[in-house]
Amino acid sequence: MPINMDTNQSIIQIEGSASSKFTIHLVSWNDASSGKKIIHRASWGRFWNVEKKIVYVYPNPAKNVEFVKFNLPYDAKYIEIYNIAGEFVNEIKVLDVFNTRWYLDNYYYKPVSSGIYIFVVKTDKGKIYKNKIAVIK
Repeated sequence: MPINMDTNQSIIQIEGSASSKFTIHLVSWNDASSGKKIIHRASWGRFWNVEKKIVYVYPNPAKNVEFVKFNLPYDAKYIEIYNIAGEFVNEIKVLDVFNTRWYLDNYYYKPVSSGIYIFVVKTDKGKIYKNKIAVIK
């Protein structure tokens, strides 16, 4: 079973048979006093899910829910949300990639209308990921 570790990006990829491929994302930092890498949190997902569809939101469509959660890359910085006409709706600063939520509101904390929304995820390294969500009220 090959194991590939990229310590710069804190990703471990373990490959077995097609049904057992998965990736582990590590949230870590270097301890200033000892110089050792400290692992704070780890999450894992099926390998195909991380590589082919790195950003998504659930539930989608959002119907009768208070908020939606995002699946984000480990280096996500913020999320911009636009309506289908391309008008800015909201911006969410990502503080925790494992628990980022959108409460289906606009920049002024007013509930959004039913419709299709596009969210744009921007990372520390300048990568941009786009996807869409349907909101049904």
